[in-house]
Amino acid sequence: RETESGESEFFRLLEVQEVHDRGFGGGEVKQGEGGWLQFCIFLSGLVVVSISTNCVLLLWPLYIKKHFNWNDGQYALILLAVSLVSAASMAACPKLEAKWGQTGPTVAALILGGTCASMAFLFQWLSPLSIALHLGCMLVLVACNALLEVSLLARASLCLPPALYGTSFGSMTCFVGIGSIIANLAGSRLYQASLEFPIGLGSGGAMPLMLVGLLLYLVALTVCGISCVSTRRTAAAEISLR
Repeated sequence: RETESGESEFFRLLEVQEVHDRGFGGGEVKQGEGGWLQFCIFLSGLVVVSISTNCVLLLWPLYIKKHFNWNDGQYALILLAVSLVSAASMAACPKLEAKWGQTGPTVAALILGGTCASMAFLFQWLSPLSIALHLGCMLVLVACNALLEVSLLARASLCLPPALYGTSFGSMTCFVGIGSIIANLAGSRLYQASLEFPIGLGSGGAMPLMLVGLLLYLVALTVCGISCVSTRRTAAAEISLR
């Protein structure tokens, strides 16, 4: 009897895990049951991350040349640091998700990246402390962008059934490109406009990344909402199977 009860408990846990995967967006998710909705939410997150990444590549050299008088050689060293930080962040993503789950590292990176994006272009004084704080915020933002790109791509790919993998990956590639276009068009214009602002919040070219920070916070809220809905579905499924 103890063996039979142990086997029944094992199969009950398997059923709960299957229901959890369906509620989260993985496995055989039918249209109208949350799969497409979650996929669109993660697509929106990918667009925001693409905007953030391309704003960094586009606006950072303009910013450091204007406020810190750096030359091309110094910016080349920054690009080397960006490459190393991005590679390390991508390599750490699977380990972080294995230890803390999928939602924890994603939300933490969104909040931390949003904070650093909002603050990075506010350090506009030609002093060692200002430069150090600026570089620290920017490198943390780069690391968060790299981790989020991997995490959101992985989570979005699980939202649709295998028969739609081609559609899902094609859509993700398309929307990442849309984010790049938005960053190149709107980012440069907002940067130039904010250079003409009087002294105050968003002046000196800080406006584009401040808006990116707000968008990252918004994505964090939506990902938390998805996680809460998934947790409630799992709990309800476990109660119904008892």
